[in-house]
Amino acid sequence: MEKIKAYNQKLLAILGTLAVLGFFLVFLAGCYLVVADIIRNRQYGRYQAESPSIQLQDSSSTAGAAIKARQHITMQAPTLLDTAAQIYLIPVSLASIDKKQDGNDFEILDYGLSSSGRGHKYFRFNGAYCNIILYHPLTGTSRVIFDKTVHLTHFRNFKISGKQYLLMKGSSRDTDQDGQLNSSDLQSFYLYAVANQTLREVSFPGLGLEDYTLLFNSDKIILTFGVDQDRNGSLRNDPSLHKEFSITTGQTKNLVNQRQMEQIQKLVN
Repeated sequence: MEKIKAYNQKLLAILGTLAVLGFFLVFLAGCYLVVADIIRNRQYGRYQAESPSIQLQDSSSTAGAAIKARQHITMQAPTLLDTAAQIYLIPVSLASIDKKQDGNDFEILDYGLSSSGRGHKYFRFNGAYCNIILYHPLTGTSRVIFDKTVHLTHFRNFKISGKQYLLMKGSSRDTDQDGQLNSSDLQSFYLYAVANQTLREVSFPGLGLEDYTLLFNSDKIILTFGVDQDRNGSLRNDPSLHKEFSITTGQTKNLVNQRQMEQIQKLVN
């Protein structure tokens, strides 16, 4: 009996030690994730604040021509977008002859696994870009996605229903009227279908894209727009709303209808 009791005590001590150790490891992992998230958010905020703007001043003026003359496109390293089709993606950003900077100053590149669980790799670019090029080495051809001036702050790839798409956030209109395109302008959502080479823009007057969420096992994306209440062409502490976008139909609808919005608003007034 004494031997059994001693054995049980040792077993409990071992289990208790393992439990404490496990809790400690989980605690450390949690702290690491929190700190990493804080650092990432601070870095992203810095990139957003410091990333180059696209100057839009009238080039007919001396000042405007001088500013535009200092804007030079620069190609980033190619990234393999589609292994089967052998398609490479080349981000295009801006370089300034007035300021020396390394190629990673204004971008973050992350790799991860998609929610499909099939091991398909996706990427995310955060920073400042003025276009994207898709290169096909098998045919020796390339394609420029945008045929207009645009300032991209975020883009990523994703496979939906077996098709490759680029999901992008950026601005093509100087909504705050400061003579340049940057992250301060109201931004739109862009969707590029790689297979049929079509580009869609989802935007609404007085709204600026803040974020988007891919719905699990669906072709729908929830777009979060900020409402420019003071109509200054920029967002700062403005309310937001959600819209549901269907990749298949290209249709967009309010996620929460007006009656429900008014119902919730009355609860806080």
